Amino acid sequence: MVGSASLVGMFAGGLVFGYVTDRVGRQKVYLFDIAAFILLSAAQFFVADPWQLTVLRFLMGIAIGADFAIAGTIASEFAPRNSRGPLLVIMVTMWSVGAAVAYVVGWAMLSSGHDDWRWMLASSAIPAVLILLLRFGTPESPRWLLSKGRGQEAEAVLKQMLGPDASLDDLEADTASRTRYGDMFRGAYLRRTVFVSVFWACQLLPIYAITTYEPTILSSFGLADGNDSYLGSVVVQIFFVLGSLSGILVINKGRRTLLLWSFGLSAIPLLGLAVLAHPSPAVVIVLFAAFGVACFSSQCLQAIYPSELFPTGVRATANGFATGISRVGAAIGTWGAPVVLDHSTRLAMLLGAVICAIGWGTSYILAPETSGLTLADASAADTDHSRRGRRARRETSSTTPSSAVKEPS
Repeated sequence: MVGSASLVGMFAGGLVFGYVTDRVGRQKVYLFDIAAFILLSAAQFFVADPWQLTVLRFLMGIAIGADFAIAGTIASEFAPRNSRGPLLVIMVTMWSVGAAVAYVVGWAMLSSGHDDWRWMLASSAIPAVLILLLRFGTPESPRWLLSKGRGQEAEAVLKQMLGPDASLDDLEADTASRTRYGDMFRGAYLRRTVFVSVFWACQLLPIYAITTYEPTILSSFGLADGNDSYLGSVVVQIFFVLGSLSGILVINKGRRTLLLWSFGLSAIPLLGLAVLAHPSPAVVIVLFAAFGVACFSSQCLQAIYPSELFPTGVRATANGFATGISRVGAAIGTWGAPVVLDHSTRLAMLLGAVICAIGWGTSYILAPETSGLTLADASAADTDHSRRGRRARRETSSTTPSSAVKEPS
């Protein structure tokens, strides 16, 4: 219950605050959600009953869900076209870095005393304070300002970002600017909403199940027992980080291709762990490392696809909705993993492989290609992204670096 509470909160936070972000602006939510997270994180140290911790984790999840909705949105709207993919890869890689650091911190705190869990949970406020300080001074998104008819403010932000010669002519207009929740479920956008929600959920279900209970899983394979299993988890987490970072090598060569290869290759090591009766520790580590590299290589698409497939008026709304729906998969993984693991670790690995196969099938049918497109082109209701993406990449290949910087779209 405690483990799933934050995921349920992220479901609610994504659904609500994505829409709020599109209505009131990116900058306000960007500061508010992290401030709320700091206070709630610190409050975990003082809980007296499990229900209090569950409530706090739920409220923290709301703040995290809001941040998921805004993070990819604001990063994509500030990034130049050719840098958008790599920059979002770096942003998502930091999520994997955070998970790895969390395992290190948890392992180091295991011997701090009978209340070590209080220090573990409350320590999340420390990096959050640093993030809040870094966020001060972030300007409002010029795309959002323009979509709300605040052209002078949008031009002022552009001049701050790109220099005194920048103008609104450098910013391509989106195909739509209104903020209506229902727009995500009409026409071509319904297909995109279904695609983003399903592929994201299929990525997170096995990831949350494995990473949350990684020490238990490794122990069941005979790798380590007790505190040492956390150290083994740190080693595996390193490969997760490397996998996430590897996306930067191919992200501009094809979003759809990366996603299909990622799902396909993720299923193979999980299937191997399910089939092998008594794998050696070395084989277990190699298979988990292979899963981490393959699965995490496309994690960046969780931020990229929702940001590229929807116009400015509903971009954060779509990010928030996809975040919320994806947490259903994460919550199922976190809630159901102990039940399945108690029955059979091999069965748990088999179910993970099946989920990856479902993600591959969904992506094969629904995933568009948006690599090389401007945000305006990628978010257009026209669904012929594959042809336009190839044309855009050919044009991009002949563009000089100076002109690429000049065009922030």
